[in-house]
Amino acid sequence: MKHFLVLLSCAGLIFFAGCKELSTPTDPTSDCEKYNTATIKFENKSVNNYTYDVIWDGSRLTTLAPWTTSQTYTVSAGPHTLHFMRSNSSHEACTTSWPSLAQCQSYTYWCSN
Repeated sequence: MKHFLVLLSCAGLIFFAGCKELSTPTDPTSDCEKYNTATIKFENKSVNNYTYDVIWDGSRLTTLAPWTTSQTYTVSAGPHTLHFMRSNSSHEACTTSWPSLAQCQSYTYWCSN
């Protein structure tokens, strides 16, 4: 009976050498659990048309034009530091925050100053 099921999964093929049985993964752990990660993205909701540099853990992660959204980033779960800075200046656009990300969760942060 097993050969009959394999034959059905290879319908239309003349040679059986290339046929494979489908199997289910033996490790149900997701990547975010395995690597202890979360996902983040950022939005610029500036009412003053400022462009923002997003500083994540001390490094510029992205620059956002007014009313744009960043790509999604995968980062480690746990505590971080976030600054929204006006581009090409030393002025903070919004108050510094210290988000603590939960494993396998998604977050969106924005600044509207």
